Amino acid sequence: MFSLGARLERGDLARLPRAVHAGIGCGLAPIAAMAFVVWLLLSAITSLDPVTLKLGSAPGGLSEMIASAKAFGAAFVIVAGFPFVRSFPTTMIGPQIIIRLEAGPASKGPDNAHS
Repeated sequence: MFSLGARLERGDLARLPRAVHAGIGCGLAPIAAMAFVVWLLLSAITSLDPVTLKLGSAPGGLSEMIASAKAFGAAFVIVAGFPFVRSFPTTMIGPQIIIRLEAGPASKGPDNAHS
């Protein structure tokens, strides 16, 4: 376990910046695009302040979003609701999807996952 860093060679380290840039591009670009699309959709549907919508649709934790909303003078109660709305379906539906995927296609539900 401690020898992992000892196995790195100069060529591996030379490729590291390129991998980091690719990872940032592949990870941050979709997140930013989704936040921007959500912001545009919500601004078309509601009459909320654009700052509130941008902070609500931006990725981040609850405490960071509330602190940012208070600092910008946005409606922090609405901004605080966005992470909850995102996390609630994930924690309620996500495990059910994993159970069904692990059980295989012949499964009828979570009860058959352990048979």
